[in-house]
Amino acid sequence: MNWPLITTIISAAAALVGGLILWNLNKLNENIKSLSDRQTGQEREMSLLKDRLSVCRQDCDRSLVSKEDWIRSEAYTRAKLDTFGNSLATISANMNFVERLPNMIAATVRETVNAIKGGPL
Repeated sequence: MNWPLITTIISAAAALVGGLILWNLNKLNENIKSLSDRQTGQEREMSLLKDRLSVCRQDCDRSLVSKEDWIRSEAYTRAKLDTFGNSLATISANMNFVERLPNMIAATVRETVNAIKGGPL
């Protein structure tokens, strides 16, 4: 048997297998680094999105009104509408009086003239 040839073949095969394992380990290391970099980028994006969501939520909270504030505002609006309605009713009554005023003055003048003359016109 030719031991030097066998050992050379075995060592070449071992070197080839070792080289392939080393190459695969290097590729695996590169893939892990790539995944780590991508994950770091995604974590940054998620942090930015979280900050934007927090800002949007604060804006929403500021723009929304609580139930108590809404009820208070509605009560104030209703009170003002009631006051406005009463003012309109008063104005309407005054306008009715002003519209009837010429007839009332005419009747008063007629009665005064009748009273001065002593009889109906």
